[in-house]
Amino acid sequence: MTDNEDEFRVMLDSFRPLWKDRETLLIGGTSEKVYNWISTRGELICKTMIREPREKAGLGNPPRKAYSNMSEAVNHILSVRCPGPQPVISFVEALHEEVRSQQDEVIRALYGRGEYELCSEYKHLEVSEEDWFQAKPEQRQKYVQQINKLTMEELISQKPVYFPRGQKNRQSEGTVNNITSDDTEEKGMSLL
Repeated sequence: MTDNEDEFRVMLDSFRPLWKDRETLLIGGTSEKVYNWISTRGELICKTMIREPREKAGLGNPPRKAYSNMSEAVNHILSVRCPGPQPVISFVEALHEEVRSQQDEVIRALYGRGEYELCSEYKHLEVSEEDWFQAKPEQRQKYVQQINKLTMEELISQKPVYFPRGQKNRQSEGTVNNITSDDTEEKGMSLL
């Protein structure tokens, strides 16, 4: 992994002769398919895969390596739910059920429950369990929808997302009762 775009370009150029030799050995000719493929995607790689964006994505400092273990785990879960040949509709239903289950776990992480936990970069989205269950279901749903609409840049910059607080909590915590923002017209919202 590289720390910046310049380091990425130097590393890319250092691998060029090795990749060219291997391609010549394996497929013949003098093409540089691997180098060209990575080089044309260099901007995207630097925008998403070097140290800074990986740290901002919550992969730690230094960022942990990314693996496909989660994808393989989902494949395993689906193969357990749909053993052997299945009609397409059965597979789609099993996939939908698995996605729904994972979405529920992400929602539970917002109030500190379930098998997932928000990393420190996203702790500003966490709501106390008490506040979560004092809110009406449609208020909780709206909060989740607001989070789902955030772009990566907004998540990284910790854009405020508003969650309704219970009247009792608002008074005991001393928060202002009629907070408004450009993002919402609703009254009685507290900034997380």
